[in-house]
Amino acid sequence: FYTLLAISTTVFDSICYKRCLSLGLILDKDGKKMSKSKGNTVDPEGLISKYGADTVRLFVMFAAPPDQSLEWSEQGVQGSFRFLNRIWNLTQEHVDIGIPEKLEFDNNNKEALSLRIKTHQTLNKVKDDYERRHAFNTAIASVMELSNKIPKQFIANNSSLSERSAAHEAIMNIIIMLAPITPHLSQHLWWELGKDTPIIDHIWPEADPGLLI
Repeated sequence: FYTLLAISTTVFDSICYKRCLSLGLILDKDGKKMSKSKGNTVDPEGLISKYGADTVRLFVMFAAPPDQSLEWSEQGVQGSFRFLNRIWNLTQEHVDIGIPEKLEFDNNNKEALSLRIKTHQTLNKVKDDYERRHAFNTAIASVMELSNKIPKQFIANNSSLSERSAAHEAIMNIIIMLAPITPHLSQHLWWELGKDTPIIDHIWPEADPGLLI
């Protein structure tokens, strides 16, 4: 990396990368750097077979800021697995009661309005975390927080249209925000929501400025 950087600047008088993100080290449970020579590396294949690639990706991105050291923990992988299961179940329950054909929002419903505000604030923050800060761990934490804010009665058979609409907006955007990190799960849930296009091609939704106050 540094050889290429030196050659680029001295020979071509330009930097070969517009932006560079240097990743931290992965540490074992004793806080030591993982190394093949030390024999303390973890083969991710077993965890991928047990929990899925998306779970392992989510854990690695969530466990620490990308520029800091990451302490490996199978308990942390299990926690990521539980979160993705919760998103799966949340989406399935929402689909089971019927996706609104047309979203209708009622600002007089304080709980629905509160969820919409949280959804758009999260969209705005996660976009900044991805594009500018490269803070993938806080992006994931924000999505987790949003998922916890969806009231259970919003995905029940007796929910109102405005409540189901607010829940649909939140769930759809949770899936979009997770797609760069958990692409397989997100694509499947995208289909479950009735979308027939690749989620990776979907334009990032812009937050409503009126809901960011």
